[in-house]
Amino acid sequence: MTITRHETMIVLPTERPWTIYCAYEHKVQMTADAPPETIYVGVCRLTDVYRMGDGNRNSEWQGIFARGGQVLIRIFATSTDRHELTMLATQHMRSLPNIPRCNLRGVKTRGRGRAVWCSNGEVYPNQIDASVRTGVPQSQISRVVNGYAPTAHGLVFRLAKPSEVTG
Repeated sequence: MTITRHETMIVLPTERPWTIYCAYEHKVQMTADAPPETIYVGVCRLTDVYRMGDGNRNSEWQGIFARGGQVLIRIFATSTDRHELTMLATQHMRSLPNIPRCNLRGVKTRGRGRAVWCSNGEVYPNQIDASVRTGVPQSQISRVVNGYAPTAHGLVFRLAKPSEVTG
């Protein structure tokens, strides 16, 4: 057994610690001679940051760690306001020399099997497929499906009813 010592400190209130969110980044040394590269920037509850749930649901992240490995988790902000942290994390991500590869290419793998109906008369196996075939970004399809927007690129999307799914 190898012991690795670290010096990390975070101020966390003892009352209701689950109400604190953090903005963080995952860094990985991709090659032996290169410095660690930021591969993912995200926001989650501070109590969940070491579970790496966001990364584990990201296809690009899963590919990097398919055979195991080590990830450096750097927390760069905490707050009770998740929305403000999300905006800060987005600014941080855009300030990096390159958009982190998992934010750029990774797709969420959870929920892939939920069929999506589109007002163009088609039913797609999932949001990603609907995005590829219609040219509408998956994030905008998700906003419509979840009721945050009425349309995306003039199209209406919703989860397909079982009777609409063929197969």
